[in-house]
Amino acid sequence: MYNEIPDGIRLEDTANNKSELKFSNGSRIVVCTCGTKDVARGLTVRFCHLSEFAFFKDDRAKKNLLALEQSLLPYGN
Repeated sequence: MYNEIPDGIRLEDTANNKSELKFSNGSRIVVCTCGTKDVARGLTVRFCHLSEFAFFKDDRAKKNLLALEQSLLPYGN
């Protein structure tokens, strides 16, 4: 999708690999698997998409959701 954005509005990327798309303005898109205990650790997250979250086992879902909630920036900041 990134490559299809017209040149006039597409931000320059400084990193582009299977786990991260980083832009010249400092923002980035990160892809990670919630199967690890380090999910979102050390990140400040504005938006998060949880694919297949309904199929997580309860204990794993609670741990990962807690870690993500702690990294989320309040809306409007």
